Amino acid sequence: YYSCFHLVTASLLQMGHKPKTHAGVKNMFGQHLINSGKLDKSWSPLYSTLMDRRHESDYSDFFVISDEEMNDLLAETKLFRQALIDNLNDKQIQG
Repeated sequence: YYSCFHLVTASLLQMGHKPKTHAGVKNMFGQHLINSGKLDKSWSPLYSTLMDRRHESDYSDFFVISDEEMNDLLAETKLFRQALIDNLNDKQIQG
């Protein structure tokens, strides 16, 4: 989650937006990166899931995730991170 959170935050900062909370990053992610078409809409549910799992693991007394779900999330997260990095690099070239 945190690697994606920081990449999303960097993308938003690069666009001139300054989110102050995790929820703010999530909302601005949807508004400025997904709804604007800068990133594919398919990434939105993944980011929500990552945020939910982070919240559950931090604040639940017991948190269990299956090996299958963890492996699926890791594979998807690698692709998502690359999409975010590509978006940042495109902005640097254009900006």
